[in-house]
Amino acid sequence: MPDRYTHEGSEVLRNSVGIEDPAAAHELETEVAYYRLVVLSEHPTPGKFDLAHLQAMHCGIYSDL
Repeated sequence: MPDRYTHEGSEVLRNSVGIEDPAAAHELETEVAYYRLVVLSEHPTPGKFDLAHLQAMHCGIYSDL
């Protein structure tokens, strides 16, 4: 059964830029996440560190992908 979260025939997660190469996807994810973590450290997501708060932070970090 195909995995709806990955590109067909690979383990690379689907992404908004359409990268299917594992090395390129990893490089992009690393760069984007680093940038978003810097932004997050300067402008923290308000919350109580509960599940909803952690999900909001995760969304903010990976929303560009």
